[in-house]
Amino acid sequence: MKPLPIRFWTWMLERYPPFLLIVHSMVYYASIWVTSIIADGTRPFLLSRDLLGCLSLFLFPMVLRIMDEHKDYDQDLRLYPDRPVQRGLISLSELRGIAYFAVAVQLGFCLWADRGVGDCTALWIMTMLYALLMGKEFFCGEWLEKRMIVYALSHQAITPISMIWVAAAYSAQHPLPDEVWGLAIIGLFGSFTYELSRKLKAPTDEKPEIASYTQSLGATTAPLLTAFLLIGQSAFLVWWLSPFSRTIVKGVDQITNTLAPDGTALVIHVAVTGLCALPFFLFVRSPSTKGAKMLEGMSALMTLWTYGLLLYLCWTF
Repeated sequence: MKPLPIRFWTWMLERYPPFLLIVHSMVYYASIWVTSIIADGTRPFLLSRDLLGCLSLFLFPMVLRIMDEHKDYDQDLRLYPDRPVQRGLISLSELRGIAYFAVAVQLGFCLWADRGVGDCTALWIMTMLYALLMGKEFFCGEWLEKRMIVYALSHQAITPISMIWVAAAYSAQHPLPDEVWGLAIIGLFGSFTYELSRKLKAPTDEKPEIASYTQSLGATTAPLLTAFLLIGQSAFLVWWLSPFSRTIVKGVDQITNTLAPDGTALVIHVAVTGLCALPFFLFVRSPSTKGAKMLEGMSALMTLWTYGLLLYLCWTF
């Protein structure tokens, strides 16, 4: 048998691609920089903290994936016998040991950021408790499985929660600003959109034993709902960074004055949104296997663009 690092790498390539480190690094820096600019008008970069922070945020969803491997083992053995765990490439006990190590890294990051125990550590503990509830399907798994949208919302809520946890890494010396709630909503929009898009299927690819949103909500409703969520994510980002949000959120002047997108960025943002949303409407007219795969890609592209735009605006601050 090959050494564990090689087998684990193979598992990652199939179940948790390493390139996600890039995505989570973007989410980390967007959370940290936006929070710091709102709080005191600075854009900090601390190499020791931030390298560990990016790694911690990358490892957190990996722990969730390992929890899913345990929770869904019997079902995956029946439906996906070629997956790494099911074909015996790596065992659940080996993955469990890796998950414990990942949790230790995250705890170390929180204690480092807090210089002890503080907001970041407390929010991480809350995040982990929510993850454990997810692992138990909130003790109402059968009820949730019959309501896919509620199931998705309950599970995707982990994304905004984890973003607030990461944002708190900056607040060891500063209170977490109220306006950071906008980051959480952007995270929820993006996560929920991606979750729906990856489970949209053409009629010829549907299988009764494998749940999909096109099967649950309908071949028209599911992709249209996902498209409107994608557009909603885009629109909310613009609103959150615009002067209009001042009428709703007291004290938001700092972020609107420093991060409001310029005209060029806004035009490009609208164009990217249209590019990403269009395939969903085309899929409704002509669903296909290739088209369904493109929807997942467009959702991922919109997420990358959203955090990329935030990073650009922070960098040019």
